[in-house]
Amino acid sequence: RPMPDLARLLRSTELLARVSSQPEKFRLRVLVSKVSVHRAREEAGDGAPSVALERFSLGDDDAAYFYPASAIKLCVAVAALQKLGRLRSGNGAIGLETPLEFFDAESGAWTGTDTSNVESGRITVGHELRKMLIVSDNAAFNRLIDFVGLDEANRSMWRAGLSSVRIIHKLEAQGKRPKTRMRTPAVRFTEGGSGKVLLDLPERDCTVEGLSNEGMKGLQIGTSYVDAGGQKVEEPMDFTFKNRISLAHLQDMLVKLVFTTTSPLPGEGFNLDADLREFLLATMAIYPQHSTNPVYASRKEYPDNWCKFFLPGLQRAQPPETSVQVINKVGIAYGHLVDNALVSFHRAASMTDPPPPSHKCISEDFRLFDPASRPSSHDTFLLTAVIYANANECLNDDIYEEDLAEAALVELAAAVAADVLGLGAPQLREERRPRWGAVLKYAMVAVSLASVAVLGLTAAKSRTGKRIAH
Repeated sequence: RPMPDLARLLRSTELLARVSSQPEKFRLRVLVSKVSVHRAREEAGDGAPSVALERFSLGDDDAAYFYPASAIKLCVAVAALQKLGRLRSGNGAIGLETPLEFFDAESGAWTGTDTSNVESGRITVGHELRKMLIVSDNAAFNRLIDFVGLDEANRSMWRAGLSSVRIIHKLEAQGKRPKTRMRTPAVRFTEGGSGKVLLDLPERDCTVEGLSNEGMKGLQIGTSYVDAGGQKVEEPMDFTFKNRISLAHLQDMLVKLVFTTTSPLPGEGFNLDADLREFLLATMAIYPQHSTNPVYASRKEYPDNWCKFFLPGLQRAQPPETSVQVINKVGIAYGHLVDNALVSFHRAASMTDPPPPSHKCISEDFRLFDPASRPSSHDTFLLTAVIYANANECLNDDIYEEDLAEAALVELAAAVAADVLGLGAPQLREERRPRWGAVLKYAMVAVSLASVAVLGLTAAKSRTGKRIAH
């Protein structure tokens, strides 16, 4: 339902008013869910506390297509961990860091080397997930598609009630457009050191039907596009056979991942093993500098908001003596910017547990805050949004208004967080500096729209030509 304050929040700055008042141009869609915890059952000794969502939205989620870009990767991450859990239940030697090899039919050879893995130099499910979720590596996504298979990836989401999901193709990596074949390659797990084969997975055909977006509105986007050969085509780009997920189902994924025993949503959950779920949430929560394998040591190259578009805005609204944790997945491609986040503002005292053994590739100073396990010590909400910013209406020319779009998402996050926390207009708190070093280069977020635009521009330019998805 419409959030009573959402319309007001979207008029709170000139930039937000501009993008929200032009729905045909910017196609802004926003979904906010306030999380309420009811502890009556727990206090009465009758089970866990119940969790309720109060949802507010802007834009009709089912009205027209939007391209999810790398936000779709969370679907494959969940499916990969589900599959790993099933496989290791039958073979205890298989785990997150077990070497994994893929058969290349063209060369007739097995490939299993990954030099970014500083521990073993091998491809593993855990390592591919870290690369895919921490810096949104496309090659890692493509490997995990081959591990899971298109059949399992889609059906995993459909079983959980996420019927809008269509995982149809891989993503561009290292400047190359990979072919998404309906047959996934043979895969095998091997023993580290000896190379002994632990488990063979044969080639698999994709048999699932209906992998298209046919019948949806808005599948023809833009007025022109640049094709694979670099030639401009004077007609809209067709997204009939592109990946898809609705905004509501993006957010539902986070709810099902976090609130496993108290989910306010109907239908089946993901049923991930507890350690694999915790691994996934921690990997989604950390900043690149928290990763010890792979290593992303340069904050200049990989700032904290590298894959967290909302983060600078959330830090502006952050109350004193609290920390903010963002469990999220972003996407950016074809003029679309997407962020799908579960946000928790929590007291530092609640972060006392050391990282569990499954977090051995995360620095020791990181602490995962699990909103489901400490319901009384935090303020939590979900914010999911997509914006399209492409003034020339030409797709795939890499000329987009990413600076404007990212600045709008920063403003949106600040406004929503301040409202949820009861802080009033976010402009009143803009004199506070961000806490994390990677955003100190912005110096200070001023009240004026001009400085907000500069912040977005700086963040967007730091990413130019680097990432995230196509």
